Amino acid sequence: MTVTVTFHDVAEAARESFRAYLEQKQARLAKLLTHYPPGSVGLQVHAVYFRHHNAFEVTLQLRLPAWDEGHARATSH
Repeated sequence: MTVTVTFHDVAEAARESFRAYLEQKQARLAKLLTHYPPGSVGLQVHAVYFRHHNAFEVTLQLRLPAWDEGHARATSH
């Protein structure tokens, strides 16, 4: 699985914590995607920090060969 992570206004310490968390979740997700060819699955992750609201928004985009796109978005205050 190809994973691309981008950050906007996220502190370096938070980036490291998020990457560690993402690695744990990526291992669990990979177990569910074993029937797809390894190079055909892609995950794009974009994390944004909003200073004025002290909130993060994380957008995940999963690309599978038999499915156009899947999107998920989470916001934490």
